[in-house]
Amino acid sequence: SQHPYNHLLEKNISPKKILKWIREKNERPDLLLRVPLSVSAIIKECWHPDPSARPSIGQVKERLVVILEEVKKTNFEGQGAIEQVNSVHLKLLHQMLPPRVAEALS
Repeated sequence: SQHPYNHLLEKNISPKKILKWIREKNERPDLLLRVPLSVSAIIKECWHPDPSARPSIGQVKERLVVILEEVKKTNFEGQGAIEQVNSVHLKLLHQMLPPRVAEALS
């Protein structure tokens, strides 16, 4: 799987410069996975340049639980689909958030 900002690391741009680029220009990576719009909206809200405008971890968790419940209700491809969605959500959490935040939401 590809990691965010991998294209910059391959060009030998240091992680420190990448972080500066994120802070100063509020640049964010493209979402590389097929992310449902509801999850994509949460991720983008978490990237808001004003930290006070970002949702809290509790709010993110509540919204992800609602999304997961909706997926379970539709059960579009049987039980295997739900397990697959759970796996994708966990991978997303760990790819897009700092480890301690992802663990708190897992």
